[in-house]
Amino acid sequence: TSVGNSAFQDCTSLTSITIPDSVTSIGQYAFLSCSNLTSITIPNSVTSIGIQAFRSCSGLTSITIPNSVTSIGSSAFQGCSNLSSITIPSSVTTIGGSVFRSCTSLSSINIPSSVVSIENNLFRNCTSLTNIAISEGVDSVGDYAFGDCTALTSITIPSSVSSIGSSVFQNCTSLSSISIPEGVNSIGDYAFGDCTALTNITIPDSVSSIGQYAFQSCSGLTSITISNSMSSIGNGSFYDCTSLSSITIPNSVSSIESSAFQNCSGLTSITIPNSVSSIGIQAFRSCSALISITIPDSVSSIGGAAFQDCSGLTSITIPDSVSSI
Repeated sequence: TSVGNSAFQDCTSLTSITIPDSVTSIGQYAFLSCSNLTSITIPNSVTSIGIQAFRSCSGLTSITIPNSVTSIGSSAFQGCSNLSSITIPSSVTTIGGSVFRSCTSLSSINIPSSVVSIENNLFRNCTSLTNIAISEGVDSVGDYAFGDCTALTSITIPSSVSSIGSSVFQNCTSLSSISIPEGVNSIGDYAFGDCTALTNITIPDSVSSIGQYAFQSCSGLTSITISNSMSSIGNGSFYDCTSLSSITIPNSVSSIESSAFQNCSGLTSITIPNSVSSIGIQAFRSCSALISITIPDSVSSIGGAAFQDCSGLTSITIPDSVSSI
């Protein structure tokens, strides 16, 4: 009734296998590192695929998961570097973390509406993945879910998603457009770090927090609209966004944190609203194109090196309200 844990682990000469209809589960590590296994048929009797069941089966090119399967364990197909296609049926409700991590030949995949969360590292380092459809019903996208997917050009996040985890799209260097829907309330640390092809983005009003270095080194980003619900611009949020020429900070923001706009060498102007009370350390350091800036009366502190190396800055007005520089 089951293929037990580690049953065929490291059987490197195994090229094919037939699983009988009596089997209902494939255990953990069952076919781990069966590097010459090229194909496998999973019968309709199977309801679960265990953790790392087919991990590092580098010869596996395709697989069909039957409608009987409800769960796929963590890292089940991780490192299946020749796996180019896979069909996930609507019976599947749970896909564990890192299931398709480093499946470098996988070019496209559909996630059925039965799946409610995209787990950590799910598609990390899938370097051939160009597009993906996330169905309505998914409520969260985990850390590094699409990290290092360097061929991914676009993705649509459904309105059901409420949170985007840390480093979700980090180093997706071909990602040129993305729509963040109303309903998302948080964007994690480094979420879009090093997305060098991303040119513009709108952060909806539902977003109240952006993690540290969320858009770090998005060197193609020319404009951004910040949510009216944001209370602070976090540490390094737009660090090294060298093409960003202007930005409007909404009246909801009370603090600009450390290195928020550091190395934004194309930034020529910025308006700081009267709601801001503090400007952090190195907040605008090396913004060499910034010519002038007015600091409102609401600001009481300006951190060290906040405007260091702003070589184009010709004038600045510091109000009486500032008690520490």
